[in-house]
Amino acid sequence: MDLACGGGIEGAIGAFAKGAPLRIIGSEMVGSPDTYWYVVAGSPIHSLKDAGGKTISYSQNGSSSHAALLSLLDQYRSTPKPVATGGHPATLTMAMTGQIDIGRGAAPFGLDLVENGTVRIVARGSEIKARADQTVRVCVANLATLQRKGRGRALPAGLSRNARLMYSDPAALVAYEEFSKVPRTVHAEVARRIFPRRTMSPDEIRGLDLVLADALKNKFVSVPLTPDQVRDMIQIPAPLN
Repeated sequence: MDLACGGGIEGAIGAFAKGAPLRIIGSEMVGSPDTYWYVVAGSPIHSLKDAGGKTISYSQNGSSSHAALLSLLDQYRSTPKPVATGGHPATLTMAMTGQIDIGRGAAPFGLDLVENGTVRIVARGSEIKARADQTVRVCVANLATLQRKGRGRALPAGLSRNARLMYSDPAALVAYEEFSKVPRTVHAEVARRIFPRRTMSPDEIRGLDLVLADALKNKFVSVPLTPDQVRDMIQIPAPLN
Protein backbone atom coordinates (compact mmCIF):
# COMPACT_ATOMS: atom_id res chain seq x y z
CA MET A 1 0.00 0.00 0.00
CA ASP A 2 1.28 3.48 -0.86
CA LEU A 3 -0.69 5.60 1.60
CA ALA A 4 -2.81 5.04 4.71
CA CYS A 5 -4.76 7.57 6.77
CA GLY A 6 -6.48 7.35 10.14
CA GLY A 7 -4.14 5.10 12.10
CA GLY A 8 -3.05 5.99 15.62
CA ILE A 9 0.11 8.06 15.82
CA GLU A 10 1.56 5.93 18.62
CA GLY A 11 1.18 2.85 16.42
CA ALA A 12 2.94 4.62 13.56
CA ILE A 13 5.77 5.69 15.87
CA GLY A 14 6.10 2.15 17.20
CA ALA A 15 6.21 0.70 13.68
CA PHE A 16 8.85 3.23 12.58
CA ALA A 17 10.95 2.45 15.66
CA LYS A 18 10.89 -1.24 14.72
CA GLY A 19 12.19 -0.43 11.23
CA ALA A 20 8.96 -0.38 9.21
CA PRO A 21 9.46 1.44 5.88
CA LEU A 22 6.93 4.19 6.52
CA ARG A 23 6.98 7.92 7.18
CA ILE A 24 4.38 10.25 8.68
CA ILE A 25 3.29 12.75 6.03
CA GLY A 26 0.35 14.47 7.73
CA SER A 27 -1.88 14.87 10.76
CA GLU A 28 -5.29 13.25 10.23
CA MET A 29 -6.97 14.19 13.53
CA VAL A 30 -6.23 16.50 16.44
CA GLY A 31 -7.83 15.39 19.70
CA SER A 32 -10.45 12.63 19.92
CA PRO A 33 -13.71 14.56 19.49
CA ASP A 34 -15.43 11.82 17.49
CA THR A 35 -14.74 8.90 19.85
CA TYR A 36 -17.20 7.88 22.57
CA TRP A 37 -17.84 4.94 24.88
CA TYR A 38 -21.34 3.65 25.48
CA VAL A 39 -23.43 1.06 27.30
CA VAL A 40 -26.79 -0.53 26.52
CA ALA A 41 -29.75 1.39 27.87
CA GLY A 42 -30.37 -0.89 30.85
CA SER A 43 -26.76 -1.04 32.04
CA PRO A 44 -26.02 -0.07 35.67
CA ILE A 45 -22.91 1.78 34.42
CA HIS A 46 -23.48 5.54 34.19
CA SER A 47 -19.90 6.80 34.13
CA LEU A 48 -16.36 5.48 34.31
CA LYS A 49 -16.65 5.73 38.10
CA ASP A 50 -18.93 2.68 37.86
CA ALA A 51 -16.62 0.78 35.51
CA GLY A 52 -14.09 -0.82 37.87
CA GLY A 53 -13.56 -4.44 36.86
CA LYS A 54 -15.79 -4.13 33.77
CA THR A 55 -14.63 -4.63 30.19
CA ILE A 56 -14.22 -1.61 27.92
CA SER A 57 -13.52 -1.49 24.20
CA TYR A 58 -10.71 -0.19 22.05
CA SER A 59 -10.17 -1.24 18.44
CA GLN A 60 -6.67 -2.77 18.33
CA ASN A 61 -3.21 -2.31 19.78
CA GLY A 62 -1.54 0.85 18.52
CA SER A 63 -4.78 2.46 17.39
CA SER A 64 -5.89 5.98 18.30
CA SER A 65 -8.74 4.51 20.36
CA HIS A 66 -6.21 2.42 22.31
CA ALA A 67 -4.11 5.46 23.23
CA ALA A 68 -7.23 7.54 23.91
CA LEU A 69 -8.62 4.91 26.26
CA LEU A 70 -5.36 4.65 28.20
CA SER A 71 -5.33 8.45 28.63
CA LEU A 72 -8.99 8.51 29.63
CA LEU A 73 -8.56 5.82 32.29
CA ASP A 74 -5.45 7.53 33.62
CA GLN A 75 -7.28 10.85 33.83
CA TYR A 76 -10.20 9.41 35.80
CA ARG A 77 -8.22 6.83 37.78
CA SER A 78 -10.69 4.26 36.48
CA THR A 79 -9.90 0.53 36.41
CA PRO A 80 -11.97 -1.32 33.81
CA LYS A 81 -10.29 -3.99 31.67
CA PRO A 82 -9.44 -2.74 28.13
CA VAL A 83 -10.33 -5.27 25.42
CA ALA A 84 -9.54 -5.09 21.70
CA THR A 85 -12.85 -5.54 19.88
CA GLY A 86 -12.07 -4.53 16.30
CA GLY A 87 -14.31 -2.31 14.19
CA HIS A 88 -17.43 -0.45 15.21
CA PRO A 89 -20.07 -2.90 13.88
CA ALA A 90 -18.43 -5.87 15.63
CA THR A 91 -18.06 -3.83 18.83
CA LEU A 92 -21.74 -2.85 18.75
CA THR A 93 -22.75 -6.50 18.40
CA MET A 94 -20.55 -7.42 21.37
CA ALA A 95 -22.04 -4.63 23.49
CA MET A 96 -25.63 -5.46 22.59
CA THR A 97 -25.13 -9.16 23.35
CA GLY A 98 -23.29 -8.63 26.63
CA GLN A 99 -19.89 -9.83 25.44
CA ILE A 100 -18.40 -6.50 26.52
CA ASP A 101 -19.67 -4.07 29.15
CA ILE A 102 -18.68 -0.78 27.52
CA GLY A 103 -18.59 -0.43 23.75
CA ARG A 104 -16.82 2.16 21.62
CA GLY A 105 -17.96 4.18 18.62
CA ALA A 106 -16.92 7.14 16.53
CA ALA A 107 -19.23 9.69 14.97
CA PRO A 108 -21.28 9.42 12.89
CA PHE A 109 -21.47 5.65 13.56
CA GLY A 110 -24.06 4.75 16.19
CA LEU A 111 -25.35 8.25 16.89
CA ASP A 112 -28.81 7.18 15.73
CA LEU A 113 -28.81 4.56 18.53
CA VAL A 114 -27.83 7.26 21.02
CA GLU A 115 -30.67 9.47 19.78
CA ASN A 116 -33.32 6.75 20.07
CA GLY A 117 -32.14 5.59 23.51
CA THR A 118 -30.83 2.15 22.54
CA VAL A 119 -27.42 2.99 24.02
CA ARG A 120 -26.12 5.64 26.44
CA ILE A 121 -22.82 7.48 26.19
CA VAL A 122 -20.75 7.22 29.40
CA ALA A 123 -17.53 8.92 28.24
CA ARG A 124 -16.29 10.98 25.31
CA GLY A 125 -12.90 11.45 23.74
CA SER A 126 -13.43 15.20 23.96
CA GLU A 127 -13.10 14.84 27.76
CA ILE A 128 -9.45 13.78 27.50
CA LYS A 129 -7.56 16.91 28.52
CA ALA A 130 -4.11 15.53 27.66
CA ARG A 131 -5.10 14.91 24.03
CA ALA A 132 -7.10 18.05 23.31
CA ASP A 133 -4.30 19.68 21.29
CA GLN A 134 -2.40 16.57 20.21
CA THR A 135 -2.34 14.85 16.84
CA VAL A 136 -3.85 11.43 17.54
CA ARG A 137 -4.20 9.97 14.03
CA VAL A 138 -1.87 10.36 11.10
CA CYS A 139 -1.42 9.70 7.41
CA VAL A 140 1.60 7.56 6.58
CA ALA A 141 3.24 6.69 3.29
CA ASN A 142 5.45 3.83 2.24
CA LEU A 143 9.06 5.04 2.06
CA ALA A 144 9.52 3.64 -1.45
CA THR A 145 6.47 5.62 -2.60
CA LEU A 146 7.84 8.84 -1.11
CA GLN A 147 11.15 8.31 -2.86
CA ARG A 148 9.55 8.17 -6.30
CA LYS A 149 10.00 11.39 -8.25
CA GLY A 150 7.69 14.10 -6.99
CA ARG A 151 5.76 11.95 -4.53
CA GLY A 152 7.53 13.28 -1.42
CA ARG A 153 5.81 16.63 -1.90
CA ALA A 154 2.73 15.65 -3.91
CA LEU A 155 1.12 13.35 -1.33
CA PRO A 156 1.28 15.76 1.65
CA ALA A 157 0.20 18.64 -0.60
CA GLY A 158 -2.83 16.63 -1.72
CA LEU A 159 -3.84 15.95 1.88
CA SER A 160 -3.56 19.65 2.72
CA ARG A 161 -5.57 20.71 -0.33
CA ASN A 162 -8.33 18.18 0.36
CA ALA A 163 -8.62 19.26 4.01
CA ARG A 164 -9.18 22.85 2.89
CA LEU A 165 -11.77 21.80 0.31
CA MET A 166 -13.77 19.76 2.83
CA TYR A 167 -14.53 22.91 4.80
CA SER A 168 -14.88 25.39 1.93
CA ASP A 169 -16.55 23.62 -1.00
CA PRO A 170 -20.13 22.24 -0.74
CA ALA A 171 -19.21 19.71 -3.43
CA ALA A 172 -17.15 17.87 -0.79
CA LEU A 173 -20.30 16.98 1.15
CA VAL A 174 -21.96 15.76 -2.05
CA ALA A 175 -18.98 13.53 -2.84
CA TYR A 176 -18.87 12.12 0.69
CA GLU A 177 -22.62 11.45 0.63
CA GLU A 178 -22.14 9.38 -2.52
CA PHE A 179 -19.25 7.50 -0.93
CA SER A 180 -20.75 6.87 2.52
CA LYS A 181 -24.48 6.63 1.65
CA VAL A 182 -25.15 8.92 4.63
CA PRO A 183 -27.10 12.14 3.88
CA ARG A 184 -24.96 15.25 3.49
CA THR A 185 -27.11 17.07 6.07
CA VAL A 186 -25.95 14.55 8.68
CA HIS A 187 -22.31 15.05 7.70
CA ALA A 188 -22.68 18.83 7.83
CA GLU A 189 -24.10 18.68 11.36
CA VAL A 190 -21.49 16.19 12.54
CA ALA A 191 -18.73 18.40 11.10
CA ARG A 192 -20.16 21.45 12.86
CA ARG A 193 -20.52 19.78 16.26
CA ILE A 194 -17.71 17.22 16.33
CA PHE A 195 -15.12 17.96 13.63
CA PRO A 196 -14.32 21.70 13.72
CA ARG A 197 -11.73 22.81 11.17
CA ARG A 198 -8.93 22.87 13.77
CA THR A 199 -9.17 19.09 14.17
CA MET A 200 -8.19 18.66 10.52
CA SER A 201 -4.79 20.34 10.27
CA PRO A 202 -2.64 18.03 8.13
CA ASP A 203 0.37 20.34 7.81
CA GLU A 204 1.57 19.97 11.41
CA ILE A 205 1.94 17.26 14.05
CA ARG A 206 0.49 18.95 17.12
CA GLY A 207 1.85 18.31 20.64
CA LEU A 208 4.73 16.20 19.36
CA ASP A 209 6.69 16.20 22.63
CA LEU A 210 3.64 14.88 24.50
CA VAL A 211 2.94 12.33 21.77
CA LEU A 212 6.49 10.97 21.99
CA ALA A 213 6.28 10.84 25.79
CA ASP A 214 2.96 8.95 25.59
CA ALA A 215 4.42 6.50 23.08
CA LEU A 216 7.16 5.67 25.57
CA LYS A 217 4.86 5.61 28.62
CA ASN A 218 2.35 3.35 26.88
CA LYS A 219 5.16 1.07 25.62
CA PHE A 220 4.70 1.63 21.90
CA VAL A 221 8.46 2.20 21.89
CA SER A 222 11.02 0.74 24.29
CA VAL A 223 13.46 3.68 24.20
CA PRO A 224 12.98 7.34 23.26
CA LEU A 225 13.52 8.28 19.62
CA THR A 226 16.49 10.51 18.94
CA PRO A 227 15.97 13.96 17.35
CA ASP A 228 17.43 12.62 14.09
CA GLN A 229 14.98 9.72 14.11
CA VAL A 230 12.05 12.08 14.70
CA ARG A 231 13.14 14.31 11.79
CA ASP A 232 13.40 11.23 9.55
CA MET A 233 10.04 9.84 10.69
CA ILE A 234 8.01 13.01 10.05
CA GLN A 235 8.27 14.17 6.45
CA ILE A 236 5.76 17.00 6.04
CA PRO A 237 6.95 19.71 3.64
CA ALA A 238 5.89 23.33 4.00
CA PRO A 239 2.30 23.66 2.70
CA LEU A 240 1.79 24.89 -0.84
CA ASN A 241 -0.13 28.16 -1.27
